[in-house]
Amino acid sequence: MAAIAQLKWFILAEKQPSLLDESKMTIAILDILIQIVSFCPAKNGAAVIRPVHKIKQILSDATNCLAHLVQLLLTFDPVIVERVATLLFMVTFIGKPKLFLDS
Repeated sequence: MAAIAQLKWFILAEKQPSLLDESKMTIAILDILIQIVSFCPAKNGAAVIRPVHKIKQILSDATNCLAHLVQLLLTFDPVIVERVATLLFMVTFIGKPKLFLDS
């Protein structure tokens, strides 16, 4: 996740015509994160998978990524808000109960 800022500056290079604007870049990154999380199911049939997958642990960390994901809701861009809501649902579905206590 720390490399996303580097990815942003690589894609939005000053001296070259940008390939993506900030909104399209955000959508692309959210799509990538949604796809990664979709490969890590929370349940196998009726059984909950423990320990929680690493990507879900990282994204649900209130001090690291979760605050940034929630801030994306403040953009009020319907496409971004829909993807953030999908990602948050996937991360918190049968997730850490502690998430709701400290976030």
